[in-house]
Amino acid sequence: MEMLDYLHHGTRGKKFVGLLAVSPLVFIHFMKNLNYRVVEVTGRKKISDKSDYHLYEKDSSTWVYEEHDKELLNLHFLLEEQVVSTYHFMIEGGTEIRFHYGEFYIYYNKIKDIDEGMRIILRYHGFIAADKIWDYVSRYSAYYNIGELRLIDPKSITEESLDLMLASGVKRLEEGRIFCEERDEQEAKEKENDILNNLN
Repeated sequence: MEMLDYLHHGTRGKKFVGLLAVSPLVFIHFMKNLNYRVVEVTGRKKISDKSDYHLYEKDSSTWVYEEHDKELLNLHFLLEEQVVSTYHFMIEGGTEIRFHYGEFYIYYNKIKDIDEGMRIILRYHGFIAADKIWDYVSRYSAYYNIGELRLIDPKSITEESLDLMLASGVKRLEEGRIFCEERDEQEAKEKENDILNNLN
């Protein structure tokens, strides 16, 4: 079982939840009985293969409107036998699912659309207090280190400890934003210098 340690929740702009690191097969908890479309799936037959290729042969423009369980089971079995690198699924109603080398992102319109699936995934990864954790992190944008809450009884998790986790997660997001701005500024300066050097 993968060790899910980080949960990134963003509520500004396009709303999303990111999970690091998880099995690519977690998508199944969000697509049951819903119309969906497989946009792309890439990967390899085995780890030793050198390059990725398309694993899903169906027409990527086709929506699944019936026999959801059968189609989802077929997709699950297909991907279970592969080394999945990336995928992109669309769900009717605006939910979008992306997986990229162990990082799972689900973009949503309403939090209730992903609520049940998130609780199942947290429980599966050993979070006994899955309901308490999800009730908290689903309300605020932050990059949460939830790994420290694995196997802890809900009664042992205080509001203060959750608030500290939130504060740490907000700080991490801010540090990441500053790092990206500084990197972009440095790259812009380097490009400007290259242009000036080429003119001289």
